[in-house]
Amino acid sequence: MATMDIVVAALLIAIGLVVAWDSYRLGSGWGSEGPRAGYFPLRLGLLLAGCGAIILGQAVWKRKLLGERFVEEGKMRPVLTVALPTVAYVALTAWQGIYGASALFIAGFMIFVGRFPWWKALVTALTTSLILLWMFEVVFQTPLPKNAADDWVAARVQTADQAVRNAFRNLFGSKDPR
Repeated sequence: MATMDIVVAALLIAIGLVVAWDSYRLGSGWGSEGPRAGYFPLRLGLLLAGCGAIILGQAVWKRKLLGERFVEEGKMRPVLTVALPTVAYVALTAWQGIYGASALFIAGFMIFVGRFPWWKALVTALTTSLILLWMFEVVFQTPLPKNAADDWVAARVQTADQAVRNAFRNLFGSKDPR
């Protein structure tokens, strides 16, 4: 177990440092209009590297105390129950877009792992994907990978968002609710 902790910790440190370095390269300070592009990613990268360093320290200390295996016999099934759908989700994101893949991932987990009724899984998955689509595409204006259906839904969500903003302006004056 400690060996895998060390490997994962080293990966977290490496990824965190790459993110921090690239964010610094992009500009991680405060600009005239607010934080620059690398401001938040730099801090997240340093946080990730710091967490990796803590895990590494714990794993090295634990390794002196224990001689465990990563996965004990018969315990691989729960690991694969999470790992295989996650790999499928990442692969599906490239083809289906992040919102469709997320809806399938959430519904699949709720139905097959959580044993929820299909209709609850469907409502939760679609609601979550719609909220994420609205948040990233409309509020943050950060486009994420989408397919044609997601583009269509995003246009409708943006229209609905604008209608709500106009109604708010008509009711309460010119102030935007944001």
